[in-house]
This record gives sequence, structure tokens and C-alpha cells, in this order.
Amino acid sequence: MARVMLFVDGTWLYQNMARLLDYTEDRYYQIDFNKLPQSILEELGGQQPGLELDFVRGFMFGAFPVKVDPMDEMLSQRQKDFYTRMREDFFYHVETYPVNFKGRRIRRSDRDPTDPFHPREAQASISLATTALQCAHNHAFDIAAFLIGDRDYKPAIRAIRRFGKRTVVISIRNSCTPEFSSSHERAMVADFNTIWMDDMVNEIQLTRELPSRSAPYDDGEHGEGAARPQVSYNQRQKQLEEIEQDRQRAIDEGEEVYGAIKTVKIEKGFGFLTSDSGEDYFFHYTDLDEGLEFSEELMGMPVSFFIVRPPDDQRAGAATHVCIQEQDDLVE
Repeated sequence: MARVMLFVDGTWLYQNMARLLDYTEDRYYQIDFNKLPQSILEELGGQQPGLELDFVRGFMFGAFPVKVDPMDEMLSQRQKDFYTRMREDFFYHVETYPVNFKGRRIRRSDRDPTDPFHPREAQASISLATTALQCAHNHAFDIAAFLIGDRDYKPAIRAIRRFGKRTVVISIRNSCTPEFSSSHERAMVADFNTIWMDDMVNEIQLTRELPSRSAPYDDGEHGEGAARPQVSYNQRQKQLEEIEQDRQRAIDEGEEVYGAIKTVKIEKGFGFLTSDSGEDYFFHYTDLDEGLEFSEELMGMPVSFFIVRPPDDQRAGAATHVCIQEQDDLVE
């Protein structure tokens, strides 16, 4: 039984999934990533009849933009939601890395042509390559399937083959380096013919809304063991929109409050601040004013902010539009 692991370049896939719409009449087409591994196994079995295969695990590595121009905040959120869904609904092992756009637009075509800024997204690619190499070294798989489109992975794939492992590339036509299409070049990195997602659109189509993973919890009424309410992807989207509306309402209708940053949780992307009246408020790094870097250096800094949700007996409040107060602003 040959064990198969799937390694997905999430950044590339997110940017190119729309290409699959050219191969279907369904304008609302979505991929069922739970079906994808089985379809890959079937394709591999078709290329080598009699080969017994077992899918082990799927990994995804991706970058996402942060500190973007306000016009692109929803685009940034959608990309983060994609990774969240891969983790929560399809149960892939997902690793993501933020890319600071420093207030710029996400699409290059929307930025000033003279702007030399180039997003540093290599962390995700390096993480994919090193994880695949580590798994090969530990003999965690027999066949590595790479859902990719860039030639930059060729050195890592060749190194994996030197461990005696077999490899296959899965990609999308017109979004893939020609080297994975050419039979001569492909033979240098793969033991199977390239598998095209374009040819699998019907087999991997999402036909129903997947529920989130459920787990027993105590809801305060039915006791421990009660079923956790299911939150669909569309419901989460609606919740995010409501949060954004609450943030905007706080700025438009609220009163500016003053205080200081109390705690910064770098690894989790949030922190807490305390108002001058002694109340605590939660803030996400996206609540920082444009131009502020989310770092431990913010701790103790005097700030102004707007209240999205007031604190209560059980939890801190929520703040947005957190701005550092300059010394001149503190002098009455």
C-alpha cells in the first residue's frame, strides 16, 4: 500500500481557482477539498493500474495580505476565510503567514506603477518545501502530490526523489509553469503525468454546504455534552460583515476614548488595552490605525480608540481604530 500526502501552495491556488470557471457552466462553482484526495488517488491508479494507494494527510501553506488599503480589506478577509475554511471544514493542516502591504492595494494593477513594493510571500513556499522534505526524511509517505504552479519548487521535489520517494504534480492549465507540461522537463521532477484540475472539475465539485467540526460543550442550559451549534461558512461571512459594520458604526457614532495598551499577544494577533477609567478592551491587530506595526513595542503606549462593544462582568469590551497618542496630544 503506497501512502500519499498532498502539499498545496494555498497562495497560488487561491489566486488561480477562478480559472476553473472556464471549464464549467456553474458560475457558483466551488471545490470540495474532501473529494480532491480521492480523485487524485483515482488519477494515479489510472496511470499505474493495480497500484494500491492510501491517502495520509493534506497540507496547505499560504500567505495573506494585512495592513492593506481600506478599499481592499474585504479582499484580505476573504483570503483569510479561505484558509480558515480549509482548516475547519475540510480538515487540512494549514499554515499561514501574513504579508504586510503597508497600506497599499493588494492587486499590482491597482498600485502606482512606479511603486517598487513587492510582497514578500516566500515564507509559505519555504514552509511547504521544508515540511515535505521533513516528511520524506521521516518516511511519512511513499508518494508526494504537489498542488502547485511555480517552478521554484523543483529543487525541493528533486531532493525528495533522492529519498527514494515518488512525486506527482497537480496543477491548472494556463496557470502552471510550462516545465510541468513538457514531458522531458516533467520527468526531472515527477514519476507520474501531471494531473490537471481542469479535467476534474465535475469530480471535485462541492455539492453541499459542509458543516463545521462539532464537539461536546456545556451550553449552560443542557449541561456538558450538548451539541455545539453548527456555524456554516455563509453564517461566518455574515458575522464578519456585522463585525465590520459595528466597527464603522463605532467610529461614526461613538465617542473617542483614551487609555493605554496593556498586553500584546504577538503569536495570536490580538491584545488588550485599558481605558483611563480602568476598563479593559480587546483589540485585533486589524483594529490598529493605518501605519502602526503590531509589535510588543506597543505595550504601555498611550492610545485613543472607539468602543465597538462595552465590557461586562464576563468579558472585556472590544475596541477599534486604535491610535497612538503623540506627546503633544497629551499636553493640555
